[in-house]
Amino acid sequence: MSDVGIDGLISVTLDLDIPTDSEAITLRPMMSIRVTGPPNGYTIGPTVYTEGVVGSDTGVSFSESDLQSIDALNRIVRKDELMAALTKALDELEAKEQELGYQALWSLK
Repeated sequence: MSDVGIDGLISVTLDLDIPTDSEAITLRPMMSIRVTGPPNGYTIGPTVYTEGVVGSDTGVSFSESDLQSIDALNRIVRKDELMAALTKALDELEAKEQELGYQALWSLK
């Protein structure tokens, strides 16, 4: 982080679960996110600014021919919906930070 001059790293993992309780083959998306900052002292690991999961209980059915198109893959993994949910969650987190006065804490060096 110090090499590139940032104070946090975002790590995102996308898991695609194939439910066994459905007759159609679908992929249920589950996206995990974690934003970490630099270590907070010698004995405590990296600062975790936030972490969470955005996902769905339902999947989108598809056929083998759908896998030939990146647009179909985006639809199958529900990329637009996942990104909208992630954006909403981060916006809500930012609003809560401002409500609780975290900006004053973040500005301390």
